[in-house]
Amino acid sequence: MNSGTGGENAPLPDESQHTKDVPCPTPTAHKRLHEGHKWWHGCLDSYDSPRDFQANLNACIQALRNVTFVLQKEKRLISGFDEWYPAWQELMRADPLMKWLVNSRNRIVKIGDLEVHSTAHIRIVHSYFDVADSLEDNPQPPTTPKAESGPEKAKSVPPWTPPTEYLQYLRSIPQIYLEQSALAVERRWIDKALPGSELLSALGHCYGVLTQLVADAHEREDGRLMTVRSTRTGGEVISKAGSQYGGRLPCMVVTADVRTTHYRVHDGSLVNEDTTRHFSGKFDLKRSLRRYKVDLGELLSRTRPRTALDYVDPMFTQAKSVLSKDKHHSHIVILTRGEKILDVSQAILADRQAKFLFAQQLAKAVLLAGADGVVTINEMWQSEPVLDEEGAMIPPAQAPDRREVLRVYAETSDGQTRHKSVEFTRRFGRIVFGREIFSENAGLENNIMSPTRVVWKTRSKEREREANRSIAQILEAGSEE
Repeated sequence: MNSGTGGENAPLPDESQHTKDVPCPTPTAHKRLHEGHKWWHGCLDSYDSPRDFQANLNACIQALRNVTFVLQKEKRLISGFDEWYPAWQELMRADPLMKWLVNSRNRIVKIGDLEVHSTAHIRIVHSYFDVADSLEDNPQPPTTPKAESGPEKAKSVPPWTPPTEYLQYLRSIPQIYLEQSALAVERRWIDKALPGSELLSALGHCYGVLTQLVADAHEREDGRLMTVRSTRTGGEVISKAGSQYGGRLPCMVVTADVRTTHYRVHDGSLVNEDTTRHFSGKFDLKRSLRRYKVDLGELLSRTRPRTALDYVDPMFTQAKSVLSKDKHHSHIVILTRGEKILDVSQAILADRQAKFLFAQQLAKAVLLAGADGVVTINEMWQSEPVLDEEGAMIPPAQAPDRREVLRVYAETSDGQTRHKSVEFTRRFGRIVFGREIFSENAGLENNIMSPTRVVWKTRSKEREREANRSIAQILEAGSEE
């Protein structure tokens, strides 16, 4: 039975929605479960805003705790409830996080707020290499002293510091440096009564247990499996014991990047998916080819691609047609595995800070897709290195000798690169192309790929460790014989 959708802005299902076809055996418990999911996302959205996080945390705990309250009030709707429910009670009593949920709700209702605290670290992201460093197995800790090569890049701030006060901890850093940077603020909220457990993960676990409880009531009553879906991600999970996420939705899996908020320094605005719109949907490649009268099939038949590198020539031909017709070219990213194209997506990158976040999300997309190749197509500015009066590097887009370039760049997980570019000018509404440049495994590296290289290196190390384990097991089995 489908229990509806979840997410912060998702409508909560009412009883009539459940009774159109097959009556829901636990309609009110369902509502409380969806409310818990809604407030969980409220906690996530306000994770870097201490006061708002506390309010959403209180609401989430109460909503989740109320699931079992209303389930027991609806016991008449579930046949054999008194014989079935005690086993679930024992399971939940033996679960430390579920026990914490009960105690926390009692404290919130009868005494006051939980005694929560957080660690808050500000990391200055000034280049794609800073993004890559954050993904390394052993990143530099936030207390790293100021390096000789530049300003200190990490700060720890008091736990209840609001975002509006972050800049006061960065006064020692040159303003010109900050204006070209983004701030990545990673928090970790902990309850004193639950040391060692991050609160979003703890709440997600409780939601998962309760979802499996309600799902078991469904299956017991009408024999149907219950599916829970998130409107935020489109992810769904069959809520039964042994499911991949333990009853949680995929959107409730918490990692360090989920707990990190990105800001622009110059105005304090958020850098998020709404502004970067990275991987915001499939790019219609076939329609694009028809519009620009490019026969990609014919081009590919000449190259017979085996890796991402072999897509450079045909995509370059297509990109020039797009630029000639539209007078601009979007930032396109193609993920490949071998000769197969896994995904073609479009990104709108508003500024330098948005590009830093995009680089991180690209690395994550490569990891999730299992891609071993990336092709990027974009317009860009190029210039000779230029320093300002304070010795800071001026971005090419602001350099006086800047040149517009159309580039197609490909890189594979084994470190091979290939790129083709052409300078162009705009004259009387037309695009005039200049000299084309081609290079392979030499010269120019695409810095936006730095975080992706870390992902590939980490994945390669994991495969090496797995292979070594397999060899050791074979040798061990041989010695036993």
